[in-house]
Amino acid sequence: MRLKIVVSGELIAAGVSAVLMLVGAFGPWLKGPLGISVSGTDGSNDGWIMAGADVVAGVGVYAFAKFAHRGWAVTAVAGGLLGLGVGFNDWHNIRDLLKGAQFGGLQLVQVGWGLELGTIASGALMVAAVVLLIRGPQLAPQPPAPPPAAQSADPPTS
Repeated sequence: MRLKIVVSGELIAAGVSAVLMLVGAFGPWLKGPLGISVSGTDGSNDGWIMAGADVVAGVGVYAFAKFAHRGWAVTAVAGGLLGLGVGFNDWHNIRDLLKGAQFGGLQLVQVGWGLELGTIASGALMVAAVVLLIRGPQLAPQPPAPPPAAQSADPPTS
């Protein structure tokens, strides 16, 4: 018999957050003047770590929905936590770097939307996965098994 899990708000939130985390990992993490931007995945930047953490978390969310086992929610929490850590670390490093990057009182370089989206989505994914872990899988009620076929007490006649 195959388990059917109820698609809950937490499960949808975790899935959407995983998609947004991946979009953020590939989006611009640093924006400069004249439309110049640096993606999280340019070269060996930390966007690759966030993308990898997202794949781990996404597999955890999918497997939790498919197999209804809490261990997969732990995998999703770990991926979200790793993405959140990378995002906060890079955001903090860029903010420190930008303190001196002003010209005539104007901020020349700023944190890009990709880093913001990836970090916020990582946190949301982690929270949704923690809720999934605490609540456990919500299984749909199974229909009752059909009664066994009635057998006649008389032997078959030939």
